[in-house]
Amino acid sequence: GLKPDEKAQVSQLVSQMGGYYLDVLTGACTHLVACTVKSVKYEKAAEIKLKIMHPAWVRDVWEQSLKKMVYGTDAEFAKHALPIFYSLTITSTGLTLGKRTQIKKLIEENGGKYIGAFKSELTDILILDKDHTGSDKFRGAVRCKKECLTPAWIVDSVEKGYALPTGPYEVKSIKSSTPTKDDSSRDFNPDSTQLSMISHGNSRNFSTINESVMSMTSNLSMVPAMPQPPVVSSKPKYKDS
Repeated sequence: GLKPDEKAQVSQLVSQMGGYYLDVLTGACTHLVACTVKSVKYEKAAEIKLKIMHPAWVRDVWEQSLKKMVYGTDAEFAKHALPIFYSLTITSTGLTLGKRTQIKKLIEENGGKYIGAFKSELTDILILDKDHTGSDKFRGAVRCKKECLTPAWIVDSVEKGYALPTGPYEVKSIKSSTPTKDDSSRDFNPDSTQLSMISHGNSRNFSTINESVMSMTSNLSMVPAMPQPPVVSSKPKYKDS
């Protein structure tokens, strides 16, 4: 999920601090640097219990290593762990007030954003029980090809500490969502329903996945070996584009 220039900077800093940067996820990796929880590589890294960190982690370790002896695994850098629902916008339909309040709290405490209205260009996930597939919000999500999940996905992900694969939690419509002649003859604006949706690629079971990863030994001393690169803010910035 990293942009080319950001990936290049992470690779450079990791190498200068004595670590090893790999473009593939292998058994030798100790950390995954990511800015999305919606990737096959993220799922595999979480499955094998790798540390999954935001790119700001690498930059912060570099900046601190200019002042003192540090390790990438020091407790002060734990704040850069990628939140479970990082950069996800989620809504719900048909939930009781108590359950909706619980889900909203879990989402917002773990890096996500909960909204009440459905916006096709903003919403990533629709949360609903399997017996509430008759709502306009659900129909809008299906038509916009958004993923719809049960509340258990939120709860279980928080319990596990990472965003779980969504397959077991999917809610599907009994009726086919293929537009009919009657459907196409009338305008349908999913946003007008004030409801929600989801976007996620299907999980794949890959043993080696080609994206951006870094490997670093846990006892590696973070001492810069080369001149300092352009100054980067030490404050963690988790804005994902």
